[in-house]
Amino acid sequence: MVRPVSYTTKAAGGIIDAAHINQPQIDIALIDAALAIAETAIARSTAGVFYPAAYGAVGNGVADDTAAINAASLAASAVGGTVFFPPGTYLISPTTTTWLNVYTNCTYAGAGWASKIKVKNNAGNYLTVFGSPTVGARATGVTFRDLWIDQNAPNQTTATTPLNADCYQFAIYLTNCQAITVSNVTFNSACGLNTVDLNGFSFTNVGDFLVEDCRFYWSKLPNATNPDAAFERSYDNSAIYLVGERAWVRNCMFFAVPTDGARGACEFHGPAMEFTNNVVDGYQVAINLGTSTALTPVDWVVTGNVGKRLNTAVTIQASSTAGADNILIADNHFAMDTATHRLNSGYGVWLVAVGTSVSVSNVTISRNKFLFGADAFTTTWAGAARNVTEYFFGISSILDGTVRYLDITDNLIVGAGYAGIIVGGFASTTISTIGAEVSRNKLVDIGQGNNSVTTDRLYIMLRATLTGVNVHDNDFIDTRVAPVGGVRHAIHAVASGLGTVSDVWVYDNRLKLTNAVPGMWETAAFWTDWTKLSRTFAKATVAPGAIMAGVKYTTTVTAVGWTTADVVEANPAGGLETGLHFHAYVSAANTITLAITNHTLAGIAAASRSWRFGLIRTTLDS
Repeated sequence: MVRPVSYTTKAAGGIIDAAHINQPQIDIALIDAALAIAETAIARSTAGVFYPAAYGAVGNGVADDTAAINAASLAASAVGGTVFFPPGTYLISPTTTTWLNVYTNCTYAGAGWASKIKVKNNAGNYLTVFGSPTVGARATGVTFRDLWIDQNAPNQTTATTPLNADCYQFAIYLTNCQAITVSNVTFNSACGLNTVDLNGFSFTNVGDFLVEDCRFYWSKLPNATNPDAAFERSYDNSAIYLVGERAWVRNCMFFAVPTDGARGACEFHGPAMEFTNNVVDGYQVAINLGTSTALTPVDWVVTGNVGKRLNTAVTIQASSTAGADNILIADNHFAMDTATHRLNSGYGVWLVAVGTSVSVSNVTISRNKFLFGADAFTTTWAGAARNVTEYFFGISSILDGTVRYLDITDNLIVGAGYAGIIVGGFASTTISTIGAEVSRNKLVDIGQGNNSVTTDRLYIMLRATLTGVNVHDNDFIDTRVAPVGGVRHAIHAVASGLGTVSDVWVYDNRLKLTNAVPGMWETAAFWTDWTKLSRTFAKATVAPGAIMAGVKYTTTVTAVGWTTADVVEANPAGGLETGLHFHAYVSAANTITLAITNHTLAGIAAASRSWRFGLIRTTLDS
């Protein structure tokens, strides 16, 4: 209602009576309504911050907050604002067509562990927790930070395996996206095909992904079955799956139970991607580096990571449509537990080029530690027959195609089941390695597993076409009394019609045997045109004990690749006792005979000591 108002005021030195002047009166009800609208607007937006509670979210872990969160997100999208989750548990119900919508230039933030977004019990099959309103809609400049996303895997009894087309169960799934940051987010529990999936297949201008300081705790679905009949268990997922250009995953932690079969902590497709300073525990693979038909992969960096209870540390796969250049794998510490994973192969680094036209270049594998436990060999898994062909390698450089400029230096490899380092492949005539340096590596107790591929165990294998390869200053240490099966080779080089050799040098490598029994080491099968083998050393502990007066003590030491035409230089550590004289010579192929004679008239107790035997082959040094 509008009514006249009577009021007085002072003006021009006098009093004006305005009692009879009619002025409109503002309606009190309208003021109250305006104040209510203003208060709601303030509650919903404080400097671009939008609170789901202002749109009806309860955050008590009981009420369904999906619609309220989406309303807050839609409001934030108008100004590129922040959807902020104060402490609480926000229950959501994603489906195959609905989820928490993500918009360009928006931030989704909370108060850390206290701000939990939780999938309700028995949500069934769903696509994702967070995603674009429409799959494939462009999303740029999006940040997720300081949140706890709980996919509540133990209570998803109605969901099917994540490989089902209706049950991907991503946590964050964005395609056609760029400039995406995921920081200080805890994914516990995480399940589904991938947890963070930023996927640029079939799109352009995708990339610039940063995932940092996050924690991933994998838990398989209660009714999940093995989707891969070739293995006892293998759950095809990656905690982080990135397809694009430029990506950084750093300072993250990944945890899984090995018997649950989580496939990979991280998988990259695209150029300029880095995996640094992360901790991975219990996944089958720490990092998969793969090519994309749409993106040329170059400049991959894997440094400073720690892994344990792995089956394989690093895989690198290049296809015939896109090679791989400039790969650095350095300063990592990975421990493998292949017996628990029970797969039929496991690697420290596996570099595989698929296709004869593939070219991989500038690969550096340096200053890493690859530690293997007992291998997984068994004829059955859970009572069922299994594939008994096994491959457990420290570093395997290629299976097909061409590798140029390969640097494998200063690595420690302990206990690899079959071979320590392989340069080349197995059965293809197209395999080629051009320019490789294999030096200053320490290989310990290689061939320790019940490997079924062959009875031979190889510290270093050189195979197929090699050009400009140097193998030098490596240490081979074997501490066991006898091999599990078969014999061992320090350096095994095989051509067998697979390729040719040019400008290959093998020198200054050292073999140390502790507790070895005769027959443990066997000759390497070198090529007939192997003309650059020089300055090779063997090392062994010799314990003559008491040598009686006038008696000659003899023993033999294996020296791979030596012939009776070679000259031996022998040096006992610390020298010999007075009255003893020694002579060393190659008595048969790959066999050094050491003779120690007592020329005195009394017995001499000769101490056990380390001996170093050097090959002098000057005619082959030219």
